[in-house]
Amino acid sequence: VGLASVRAKSVKEISIEISGLSKYLIDVDVLECKARISTLDDLFRVWSIIEAVLIKGSQFYTLIDIYGHYANRGDTVRVITSIKSRSKSPLMRAIEYFGQSSSA
Repeated sequence: VGLASVRAKSVKEISIEISGLSKYLIDVDVLECKARISTLDDLFRVWSIIEAVLIKGSQFYTLIDIYGHYANRGDTVRVITSIKSRSKSPLMRAIEYFGQSSSA
């Protein structure tokens, strides 16, 4: 069992889908991100990339601005987060749960 084997076991596949964006992001309705991460800390880097992509095509400065703008107008932005892993820790299950806009 080498280091490569240990790392391969700890890789998690993350899928984040954000839909309902077209009303204010003219060219984007659905953003789907699939990433392979080795630690849950990497999930924050993935969200940073998502934020950069979305704000680049909008008049907003942060992801919170985009989501807040939609929420204040009663529009529906749907977020679905899933993690594929051999075994899910309580933290991973919590991230999946709170990563669903339907759970909030």
